[in-house]
Amino acid sequence: MADTLRTRKTETNYLIPYFAFWLAIGMTFEGVYLLTPDADVLNAIKMGIQVIGPATLLGLVVLKFSLRSPLPQENIGLFLGIHGIGALIYSVLWIVCVVSLNWIGISLTDGIVSFDLPPTFVLRWHMLAGSIMYLTILSTVIAVRSIEKTQNRLRNAELQVMRARLNPHFLFNALHTIMILFRRDANKAEQAMGQFSDLIRYSFHSDNKYQPQST
Repeated sequence: MADTLRTRKTETNYLIPYFAFWLAIGMTFEGVYLLTPDADVLNAIKMGIQVIGPATLLGLVVLKFSLRSPLPQENIGLFLGIHGIGALIYSVLWIVCVVSLNWIGISLTDGIVSFDLPPTFVLRWHMLAGSIMYLTILSTVIAVRSIEKTQNRLRNAELQVMRARLNPHFLFNALHTIMILFRRDANKAEQAMGQFSDLIRYSFHSDNKYQPQST
């Protein structure tokens, strides 16, 4: 249950930068479209929804899949196989959505039911573009996951070093020193006890960073 909640929280953290990325892509696409002859803002918005909209929604599946799939360093063969097929499926579904929306647009505006397919070179370009979009999402998620995994390893290594230092001999010396301080200087003894309790607390809670008490 805790792992499921943690996974959902991680997926949610990706959503804002994800939609910001696609918003930038959509604005760029519409800007380029407006440079074509006889283009207007309304058609640019319609084309943006028709082309970028499906890519964004399908990309949410890619995002979730990338967060759950194995990292390349864990099993490179499985990684390449899974995402090679994933890129192909993403590209095909994107083309189907774009072509279907184009058919619907023609039937609504012109009253004509048309099932004409785009030229072959257009379909090939869409396959290439779809694969690039899939790989962009995948590579970004994998890079972030790799950094997070490295940080977790460093934090765990630091925790293990800290715990190794808390052997019985160390504890005896620390408590003995604090006991002597209580006899000589109660204020310093209180500070030492606070720092010692922080150290113990940190060693048994890997999610917390060591922060000495301020007095």
